Amino acid sequence: MKKLLLLLIVPLLMFGQKELKLRKSEKIIMDDLWTLLRPVYGKGKLLIQPGNAYLTNERFYFTTIKKAMGTKHFVKSFDYNEIRYVRKTTYEKRGEKKFGYKIILKNGEKHTFIMSRLRFRRKWIEQLRQNITK
Repeated sequence: MKKLLLLLIVPLLMFGQKELKLRKSEKIIMDDLWTLLRPVYGKGKLLIQPGNAYLTNERFYFTTIKKAMGTKHFVKSFDYNEIRYVRKTTYEKRGEKKFGYKIILKNGEKHTFIMSRLRFRRKWIEQLRQNITK
């Protein structure tokens, strides 16, 4: 009975998850549920895109979870040598404060992520900074 229940539940949990595509020599160091904030230009709004973030021994990897019909799957992947620096950031919407960080790439692109668990933010930033300076 338990096996049957697992067979029914696991596909539902995986619904909408973009498959993680690791390189042959890549290993996951950390992973967590995160949200990507993307500005909608011309409308003055932010699109909040939930997903999963991964730190591997080679790069930062983010893949979205499809929550609504209007959103699409996408992957953000940055090798550590592409990242200029990482800094803490906060975002406030309707009186609710969210904490995360901003990744700034060497080409000038900025990507803001909000973390689901605040207590892990410091660990993520430390690990990212260690890998950037290698």
